[in-house]
Amino acid sequence: MSGFLRIFVPLAILDVAVAGFILAQSLRSQAEREVQALRHSTEVAVASLSQSLAPLLRHLQSLSGESAIVDAIDSPDDGAALDQMSRAFNSLLSRNPSYAQARWIDQEGRERVRVDAGGAGRPPVRVRDPDLQAKSSRYYVRDALPLSAGTIYISELDLNVEHGGVELPPRPMLRAAIRVDARDARPAGLIVINVEGRSLLESLDQYQADQPSRRLLVNRRGDFLRGAGEADDFAFMFGRSATLAAREPELWRQMLAAEAGSAHAGNALWAWRMFSPVPNMSTNDGRNATPWFVVAWLPAEMLQPERWRAIGVTAGVGLLGLAVIGALTLRVVREKALLEKETERAERAARAKAEFLANMSHEIRTPINAIVGLTYLMSRDARDPDLRARLGKVDAAARHLLQVINDILDLSKIDAGKLVVESVAFELDQVLQGAMDMVRLPAQKKGLELVLDCSLPGHLRGDPTRLSQALINLLGNAVKFTERGWVRLRPSAWPKRTLACASGSR
Repeated sequence: MSGFLRIFVPLAILDVAVAGFILAQSLRSQAEREVQALRHSTEVAVASLSQSLAPLLRHLQSLSGESAIVDAIDSPDDGAALDQMSRAFNSLLSRNPSYAQARWIDQEGRERVRVDAGGAGRPPVRVRDPDLQAKSSRYYVRDALPLSAGTIYISELDLNVEHGGVELPPRPMLRAAIRVDARDARPAGLIVINVEGRSLLESLDQYQADQPSRRLLVNRRGDFLRGAGEADDFAFMFGRSATLAAREPELWRQMLAAEAGSAHAGNALWAWRMFSPVPNMSTNDGRNATPWFVVAWLPAEMLQPERWRAIGVTAGVGLLGLAVIGALTLRVVREKALLEKETERAERAARAKAEFLANMSHEIRTPINAIVGLTYLMSRDARDPDLRARLGKVDAAARHLLQVINDILDLSKIDAGKLVVESVAFELDQVLQGAMDMVRLPAQKKGLELVLDCSLPGHLRGDPTRLSQALINLLGNAVKFTERGWVRLRPSAWPKRTLACASGSR
């Protein structure tokens, strides 16, 4: 028994420690997934709100430039012009069922043209002139009128007010306005579109039907535009105190400090993201009466089941730990030994191939270079045009083959670790002239003049082979992409000292 205990107890302690570690990691991962899910929920809701409001901003900008609208603004007492504006508003409301009203409010804050949506399949209706209202006392009119022309203003999302009182049954409403001027730059008031707020609130749930809790919408003051229950919705419009700031003050403090985030507060997990109805625009300025906070939350009773499930799974894993660890360890050791053997065999084969190609570099390059040189000499002395054409093809093919071979052999040398940059004495003029000779024939075919412009010291130390390869590549590209004129090779010292270059050979 004592021998069994000496073996079993350490393994049992190790197993318990591993199970505890797994449980801690599982709970941490579960918490991270919950936070990520809530944050994703707010991001999707914000994207849905942005998608819902984007056409509204475009429609405002489009309306402010329509000739029917501008003509009516220029001639506010012309009944025909006002009728044209009314028809433009009518067309807009007919195409957009979420729009409740379209209005022109003049610089004194009075409605001049107003068209209301018909609702229930009925066409939009223009409000009679005697029923038009003065809106100068409404906050959104006071805030928007002083703005510059072309500025878009988004009001608070609140309940619609008619004739000084909240309309019943309550209708959530958002008002979007753009400041307009007459053609003579005279301030002409606002074009206002009223949007049914209920469609915006419903967009919070778009693409998120499986979310267990209702997403909230809160303004900058902490008022619920959409609360956990319908009793909280727009409570501030009826004089009731129901704000997120009052219910969760610590959470609200963190929300005001960061545009997006997550926190535990009040036995719930919260995530939020601030949303501005008017984004930054490149052409026109924009202003919001208040930004909104989109809030997603999970109460404690929704978090506990997942945690107990993680504890149960971890306990089962701990009970099976000893047997599984032994079996898996034996299998891993065997597979690792086999993998190492196969890897070593493959590496030996790759090294042998790379070493062979690297060692054969000079043997392969030499005959190709001879072909290139002899072809050039024959082409220079040949008088028969057909013979010169054939030699040109041979020269081009040999050069291409030499370039391919050089690239392959250099890569092979790099793989084999045998690529060495030499440091030997060489004549710079010979290297430069050799590189020029390699591209002289294609340059002549294109009618290009080759210019060697250099007076660097003739005796240098370095790697003439690598230098020649680089020069041939540069000159070849220069000739290839130059249609007429000349190609100049002008080497200079680097990095700080540039030697004066004089006119050289051509």
